[in-house]
Amino acid sequence: MKFLEAARTVFESKTAMLIRPRKGADREYDLKPMFSGKKSGWVLMDLFTASAVVAVADRVAEDVKLILNSLPPVKAAAICMKAVS
Repeated sequence: MKFLEAARTVFESKTAMLIRPRKGADREYDLKPMFSGKKSGWVLMDLFTASAVVAVADRVAEDVKLILNSLPPVKAAAICMKAVS
């Protein structure tokens, strides 16, 4: 799934989840519950960050969504956090 889809999944599930790049796929990510299995290589996406990303994604045009999906997750999240604050 793309980064914006992952953020929306975290937001709708109302719980933090772990995210990592999918091996062999460009700009695709895997999600899993926070307290399951090994955590090596996974990064925490909290609900606050996910809600900021979803809020920005809901209000921008489709071409901006494509740009956000093409950025690394940390950079995209930082841009969204600045936009909502």
